[in-house]
Amino acid sequence: MKIQFNIQPLLLRACLVLFAVYLIPSISSGQASITKVEFDSLQPGFINPIVNPNIVFNDSIKFRAKISHSWSNKYDELKAVFYYYTDDNTEVPIDTSYNRVKTGDFHLYIPPDGENGLVNYKDPVVFNMDNGLKYGLNKLVVKAWNETYGGQIIESDTMYIYHPEPAVEEVEFIEIEPNTITPGTPIELYNDSIYFRADVTYNDSLSIDEDICLEVYRIFEGGAPILEGEYSKATLGEGSTNMVIDDNGEKIKVTLGNLGLDYGEN
Repeated sequence: MKIQFNIQPLLLRACLVLFAVYLIPSISSGQASITKVEFDSLQPGFINPIVNPNIVFNDSIKFRAKISHSWSNKYDELKAVFYYYTDDNTEVPIDTSYNRVKTGDFHLYIPPDGENGLVNYKDPVVFNMDNGLKYGLNKLVVKAWNETYGGQIIESDTMYIYHPEPAVEEVEFIEIEPNTITPGTPIELYNDSIYFRADVTYNDSLSIDEDICLEVYRIFEGGAPILEGEYSKATLGEGSTNMVIDDNGEKIKVTLGNLGLDYGEN
């Protein structure tokens, strides 16, 4: 009796079984692999994380991290830590936050923005004068990894924020009496006193209720400066970079010497 075996279907079944056995562990052990980390949701909105540097007068900025990943069927918990660098390039943590991968999404935000991920909405990270923001150049970075499986740490590009120190940029005499006086031009003057206000320009349009101080000096015959008066006024905010300083609403008065006895060049 002749017996014939059909080898090909058996081999095919065996291959299918082996493929399924190989595939199942791969699926069950799948995990969110982070591919990119970047700053996002920046406030104020003009900040661009790829610009070096961003000039920001605000004393507080806010942001989140956008995390792109390669797996969307696991509820892995991803962790992000935000840092700033000190002058000696030491990393100092600002904030730590988490979010979980949601089925069907290949990116999420940390802290959670209420749309992506499974964790409820959380406020963005705040970086201000109380937790590291300083005048001058600030450098920030965010690092993220899969907290569930302990995956590779992925780091964002460094974000550069230049925070200028408030400063007066220009001062000039205005509303001078007598009006024959032109600043910078010598003039013979018989008056014993002169009157004026000062027009002040400063660099910080966001400055509110910060005092700008004005000191008025007189120099007689090239000698040492003589302090004639000190005045101040609070900055206005509202986008202003200019103010007029006077003596409580009156023009500043300078007498040319004690009772006008300093005759000569003032």
